[in-house]
Amino acid sequence: MKKRDVAIAAGALASMISMAALAQSSKDWVDIKNPSELRALYSNKTFTGKGGLSGIPFVGYYRADGRGVVIMNDQRIPRTWTVKGDEVCITDPAATNFFRFQRNRRHHNEIFARQTPDHWAVFFTVKDGI
Repeated sequence: MKKRDVAIAAGALASMISMAALAQSSKDWVDIKNPSELRALYSNKTFTGKGGLSGIPFVGYYRADGRGVVIMNDQRIPRTWTVKGDEVCITDPAATNFFRFQRNRRHHNEIFARQTPDHWAVFFTVKDGI
């Protein structure tokens, strides 16, 4: 890996950690912990944003039956989702991850997701419909 690539990756990571700390501590963000709210967040919704560390744009389509697909970097990645307590469990061919969520108090379609326990994070916009 070139020094330039390492510097870009380090900068992206620092930015992501700063955003995560900001979102968690800001009064503009509200925890989404209720299982019915978490199911509603994913049921027949479209997510758009930029992928965690990579910053690659993505779109995700999620059905109420627990199935979904993410399109990122010209790849279709099938996945499933289930609510477990105050987290959403996402399983795709590469891994199973658990996420906790916050919603922007003023802009309800802006969502902050933090993967547990590693704490990498992503911001995205959610819209009704697939």
